[in-house]
Amino acid sequence: MKLRLVICLLPAFAACTQVPELNDKVSSQLKNANYPQLVPLDQALGPSIAPEEQAQKVTQQLEARRDSLKQRAAALQKPVVDAADRDRLDETVPRPASD
Repeated sequence: MKLRLVICLLPAFAACTQVPELNDKVSSQLKNANYPQLVPLDQALGPSIAPEEQAQKVTQQLEARRDSLKQRAAALQKPVVDAADRDRLDETVPRPASD
């Protein structure tokens, strides 16, 4: 119980501290520094893009990628050696004797 009270009062005690005034400590060099100009967000971000158009572009890109991956997967499913080459190899390469 006492620990909870201390934890609750600790921020209150921290708020009672005297913060030193910093206005007098800022040098004239900092006061006269060339800071960037503040501009409205509309100007800084540029023209807005309609979410529907962006979604269509992303959908088209993903569908094209999907189709490409399906083609690659289909090509990988094909046999590496066709039937004619397999027959030729079976005739010329001796098989080890099975025990």
